[in-house]
Amino acid sequence: MLRCFKFFLLVLALLFLFAAPVLAGEVDVYLCGNRVEPSEQGIIFDREMARVMVPLSFFSQTFGAKVSWTDRSQEVIVNDGDVTVRMYVGRHTAFLEEEGLTRTFSLGAPAVFLKGEVFVPLRFVAEALGYRVSWDAESRTANIVPDLLALSGDAKVLDAGEPAVYANGSYYGFSLAEPGAGRIAARARFRVTGALAPGSFIKLAWQVKKGDEGAWQLFSPLPDGRFSTDVWLPFGPGEYIVDIFGVIREENAGGRYEWTGVPLACLKAVNSAPDIRFLAPINGINWDSQEIFWLAQTLTGGGKSEKEKVLTVHDWVAQNIAYDTQSYFSGNIPYRTALEVLQERLGVCEHYSKLAASLLRAAGIPAKVVYGYVRKAVEGWQGISNGVPNHAWNEVFIGGRWVTMDVTWDAGYLNGSSFVPAYTRKYFAPDRALYEKMYER
Repeated sequence: MLRCFKFFLLVLALLFLFAAPVLAGEVDVYLCGNRVEPSEQGIIFDREMARVMVPLSFFSQTFGAKVSWTDRSQEVIVNDGDVTVRMYVGRHTAFLEEEGLTRTFSLGAPAVFLKGEVFVPLRFVAEALGYRVSWDAESRTANIVPDLLALSGDAKVLDAGEPAVYANGSYYGFSLAEPGAGRIAARARFRVTGALAPGSFIKLAWQVKKGDEGAWQLFSPLPDGRFSTDVWLPFGPGEYIVDIFGVIREENAGGRYEWTGVPLACLKAVNSAPDIRFLAPINGINWDSQEIFWLAQTLTGGGKSEKEKVLTVHDWVAQNIAYDTQSYFSGNIPYRTALEVLQERLGVCEHYSKLAASLLRAAGIPAKVVYGYVRKAVEGWQGISNGVPNHAWNEVFIGGRWVTMDVTWDAGYLNGSSFVPAYTRKYFAPDRALYEKMYER
């Protein structure tokens, strides 16, 4: 009799919890700006608790985590190799195990059994696994991004063989202390530490390739030749070729920045993290520098919504960076990383866009730098869109969609050879008619 009474209470609790559920199709979940297709069981939004609940299988299909369910004990386990989450159906207590320590948490919404599947709270489990989750009430969208700096950066050895060091590397006294293996496993990033003969190169560079896709980043060794940097694996799960170069030449060729390097070493990395190409600090969008990261936290803190964060970054960049008229009119536009734009407070469209993207990525908001063509309202496209792109702007993922943002044009305008600051938001999420008239990708 007591068992039947407990079962009745559990059913009653479930009915109360999901008194007014909203099923998948009305609730969307995005991971790093890409929509996650719901399983057959769907996604549930609990109106009363304002919680998004997902099937347990969501975490194996989306994050590659191991999940298990024990019918007898009603225990739910999610494990990603570093962290283990334990919870029980109907209980408001959950346990997080990491590095031999166990922490206890109180859940606003417990795991439940519904439609033949165990549903768990999306935010709690995702954040326990190292992700950030935000909810946009207007679009009924849950946005998930990795908390990239919370990742350890540790690499696990897959092959005890050492990384390949080329003849050039041996000539320059190049050596790697970390990672100590030629084939490793990592989540989104791993640390590279080593040394080479002092003064060999002004800069170093890492380059990663996964199939036809590639990314790179420049970094500087210390005067004594030592170096330490993070290498990012931005294109989702799979195997990457990772090369380290000594940079011997930099130039702007045909309106595009290029660098040439001497290959020093090579290794392979197997990534288990999702696609983070619009979140990672790559290709000069170096938000992992302390100055950009702390500015981003200052601008986007205080409980702002995602749209408020984006507008705050847009406004700051538009009002604090001056247009580099000398470079623009001379045609000699220098390469600048986002950090250099922040330090010099000067740039053209590409530089405005890089800094805006860096600040947004540092706040966990996916952002692109888009290269394309623009025209004046009285001009046609003929002769404009068949050469080197003449403009750069941003696309930012908020509210379940990519939104256009042109900080450069919102910063001011040119009057002859002078830049006139004239802040506006006209080109933040411009209407379709204006966008199609002015822009072409």
